[in-house]
Amino acid sequence: MSKVAVVYWSSTGNTEAMADAVVEGAKEKGADVTLYECADFRPELVGEYDAIAFGCPAMGDEVLEEDEFEPMFDGCKAELKDKKIALFGSYGWGDGEWMRNWEKSCKEAGAVLATESVICNDMPDIAAGAKPVLFGDFRYFWIIDRSPISMRAFKERFAMTDQVGYVGFELLDSRLVRKDAIKVLTVTA
Repeated sequence: MSKVAVVYWSSTGNTEAMADAVVEGAKEKGADVTLYECADFRPELVGEYDAIAFGCPAMGDEVLEEDEFEPMFDGCKAELKDKKIALFGSYGWGDGEWMRNWEKSCKEAGAVLATESVICNDMPDIAAGAKPVLFGDFRYFWIIDRSPISMRAFKERFAMTDQVGYVGFELLDSRLVRKDAIKVLTVTA
């Protein structure tokens, strides 16, 4: 049985919800999992685990949280050489640059990214019991182009202003080729 640590920092609860989902998924795969808030994790603990999942949202100008998480993570970097890790986090703006920079930093430290990083734009505000967020390895979720983009002009609606409007259509299909590759996070009240 592999030992896995899930270490996170969360302000709004979004990244905490992701951490809980990572713990649940690792336990389903038979791992012995310990959940840590970043304030409780130290570099000396890195060697006790076969793999570590780190979670931190984007802050400010798409950077890691600077007061607690980043100092903890920077302290662990020297211990991450050849260690299997995973990265996850939420963000409210931007395009995920903080995750790309974080991945690069981990690779430079010699860490082994065991899976693609998972990012979530905020957390949907929905009713309890709904299933709004999917986590996992999306390489097994295929999107297939069924037809090329077709364009259609809308002349009648814009005729009085000497303008032409356009609309484009494309048929796509999708298929999950490995059902165990993706998990659903269920929101509870």
